[in-house]
Amino acid sequence: MKYNVIVIKNIWDSMANPITQNMLHPLLSVKKSGYESRHTADMIPLGLEDFFGEHVMICKKIDSINRPVCIFKVITSTDVERYSMLHPFIQTLEKSAEKEYIQRVQKHIDQLHKTGHITSYSGGFTLDREILEINETEVIKEIYCALHTLLHESRNIHTMYGFSVPRLKTDKLFEKWGIEKLDLGDGIKKFNLKGYGDVESVPMHAEVSKLSFYSKQMAKKYRPLWEARLDTSRE
Repeated sequence: MKYNVIVIKNIWDSMANPITQNMLHPLLSVKKSGYESRHTADMIPLGLEDFFGEHVMICKKIDSINRPVCIFKVITSTDVERYSMLHPFIQTLEKSAEKEYIQRVQKHIDQLHKTGHITSYSGGFTLDREILEINETEVIKEIYCALHTLLHESRNIHTMYGFSVPRLKTDKLFEKWGIEKLDLGDGIKKFNLKGYGDVESVPMHAEVSKLSFYSKQMAKKYRPLWEARLDTSRE
């Protein structure tokens, strides 16, 4: 297989790790170019959670150098509690949603935490279209689905949260995985996310154990790629 996977878990803790030292700049470069190609140039898609979350890179070797072609991030409630931070899903909503809605989402998440469940915020999906060939896009999306599923399973995460962008059709992509639009009893909400170029976004969520058959198929297909990953948490 011509791809390999590199994971940086907690940039702040792993600064001295050669994986972080070698891959942090490529990670940020892809994030910057990817977001600027799809959104307004005056946005910075980074927060404090990026320093302690988990960054996953699907890479190609070009001239013996690992070049990320797809990246995403996952921040767990365990990470958030360690640093006494606000859940990133709530933090993102706070800039754009009504106070009453945010309180109901917080209650939804708190109920899971009270029963000992771990939750996550997943986001930052970016492709490097300068490197990625057109005929590679579909297989990269398959690998993204697989890694996303396997990471959540390996971290014992119960429920994931995030946002889709209908304009970019990521709502359809995530629904294929079994990730649903969040409905707290009063219908599906859409928000123009402040700090992200006011892009129209839809809150999403899923129980990891209830992900689609497709997600489980992809996880099985690409498990060897995941198990062969370079990972700062393994060092």
